[in-house]
Amino acid sequence: MGLMLQAVLLASAASAVELQSGFALLDGHLDAPVPAAAAGCYIDNATGPINYKYAPGNCYPSAPNHGVQYVDDAAQCCTLCQALENCTFYTYEHGGTVAKPTCYSTGDKACCYMRTAAAWAGRAAGAPGAVSGSDNPLPAPITCRNGSNCGGTNEWTRWGEHGEDSNPPNETCSKTWCNPSDGIPFPQSKDLVGWSFKSGCNPGYGSGGGDHKSSSADTFYPTWAADGNLYTGWTDGNVKDDVTGAVVNALAEGSKGHGYAVRLGQATIEGDDPFELKMTGVAAWPGPPGGTPLSAYPYGGRFPCGSLVFKGTWFYGTYYVPAYPDGPLTGGLLGPLADFRHSTDGGKTWDEPRLNATSASDNLFGETGPLPGETTTSPKRVKFGTPHWVDFGQELEHSPDGKAYMISHGATSATSTEMWVLGDQIYMARVTPTIDAINDRAQWEFYAGGHGDGAKWVHGDVNQAVPMVEWTNHTGGSTMTYFKPLNKYVMTVQTASTYPVMDQGDFDTYFLESDSITGPWSYVTYMRNFGPQVYFGNHPSKFAAKAPDTAARTYDAFLMYSANYDPHTGGHNPPNSAYHMNLQQARFDLSAAFAAKLANTNNDDDDDICQGKRNCIGCVPGKECVSGLCLDCNNQRYYKACAAAGCG
Repeated sequence: MGLMLQAVLLASAASAVELQSGFALLDGHLDAPVPAAAAGCYIDNATGPINYKYAPGNCYPSAPNHGVQYVDDAAQCCTLCQALENCTFYTYEHGGTVAKPTCYSTGDKACCYMRTAAAWAGRAAGAPGAVSGSDNPLPAPITCRNGSNCGGTNEWTRWGEHGEDSNPPNETCSKTWCNPSDGIPFPQSKDLVGWSFKSGCNPGYGSGGGDHKSSSADTFYPTWAADGNLYTGWTDGNVKDDVTGAVVNALAEGSKGHGYAVRLGQATIEGDDPFELKMTGVAAWPGPPGGTPLSAYPYGGRFPCGSLVFKGTWFYGTYYVPAYPDGPLTGGLLGPLADFRHSTDGGKTWDEPRLNATSASDNLFGETGPLPGETTTSPKRVKFGTPHWVDFGQELEHSPDGKAYMISHGATSATSTEMWVLGDQIYMARVTPTIDAINDRAQWEFYAGGHGDGAKWVHGDVNQAVPMVEWTNHTGGSTMTYFKPLNKYVMTVQTASTYPVMDQGDFDTYFLESDSITGPWSYVTYMRNFGPQVYFGNHPSKFAAKAPDTAARTYDAFLMYSANYDPHTGGHNPPNSAYHMNLQQARFDLSAAFAAKLANTNNDDDDDICQGKRNCIGCVPGKECVSGLCLDCNNQRYYKACAAAGCG
């Protein structure tokens, strides 16, 4: 299906949106049609190895061992299926080796299972090496590319168009919202003037096998690596591996009776088409084999946070959460960043510097949060509770200085309720992305005020960190993506719809934007009860457009998020928002002035690149001329521009 779909897209390239992943996304197209029937066998590998052995519709119901027939190879299995009038699907598998297969008691034959059309609904994941298929063209996988397949209208929609609450926070409470404020403390953006989503175009991942609707897990935060894949942590649920079929469980809440042991999930997300991704390498890490378990001591919970893959090393962050008390959840309910474990083999093995903390302050930045039993009385609060790396594109491609940046929400007031989707401020820190530096507090720099070139940074002392954003009771899980085609940093924030008890309501979502990574910030849109309970949202740069549509004044992207572990207002809006990895097709609306500016800028950039070498005078040895500037083409930050200018 993939090749046919690409052909359809290329034939209509003028109306396609090319994503950073390289996939051409044609707005409005549906899944590719099933090809016309032709002689031969159709291998069912669209969603990984498939097995019909245990599916209904056995063509040989009286034969033992699930109706097995003995064959020499997969081609012979398909030929047998073609010869039967009622056979549609088959599975070929064997023990032994390819040269000397075995099947049950036979020593020189392989197994062939043949099924009627009824088997399609009962297909299951197969073991590697199994071959399954059909003597007819296979049904195309149902995706959310057409939003009507996943409960939506397949139309572009703005929050508020169908009765949703898009009012900025004010002093008036309603039945579903009560987190009062005297207004938004940011000016309205003059460049990004809205955000829309395509109704129903929101595939859910984690259940495997092309199932885009079922529940799985949460806390997905991807990082885009040099191999083109995304790598993510996850937890609190089950995720199915699309290749092996294995279902893996992860749990981030430990208990005193079991040594506070936790096991945290990980996965590799393969694919360039956001509607047909595969999760592979699915696992849950409980600690080193035979060694000390990964522990949430002394807090009670230990959850995944920011993941970063850089130059072959995967850094996987975790943060603590104190065990919740009985009764209303108020007070200090968020713990500090624990550390970042790392893997140099794609997550097969890990080096964890802090399997079991020795005290409440034994963590990367030395912050101390309330321990179980003191959450409602302790004045302790943290600044870096649920940190996430800034998404600069593949391999930190657009980092302004080669460093990795991290943002997190927090609080300092002893009277604030602080939870994983509730706080008062947003903080920032940065570090050189090496194994030695990332877990060395002294090598971290904390944002200490100012904007752009005037921003200040302090080394090694989180106490001197100051908020980059401040809005009392209205911050929460925060992420940031740099959209190079717009030259904009966009922050995605989820916060509680009710205060002071976060869990008595749903969540709001809003976006902030800036030309500088340190602000100042303007707001794009505020959406009350979005989801109605969307959290941990982020815009993966891999699925953002390579260029804005300046004529239509839009810029396409996708919003990844978790949702609806306990929704209070009911429903799923946007459609298919559920407890899985959501990937909602979206776009930012551009003002006329900003679109015109981008159109002129893009034209100027093309001219500069084409004329780069002769526009630049006096480049010293080791430098190259790009767009009239002398740049070091050995610096990763510039390598694409240098290559475009023919000098790298």
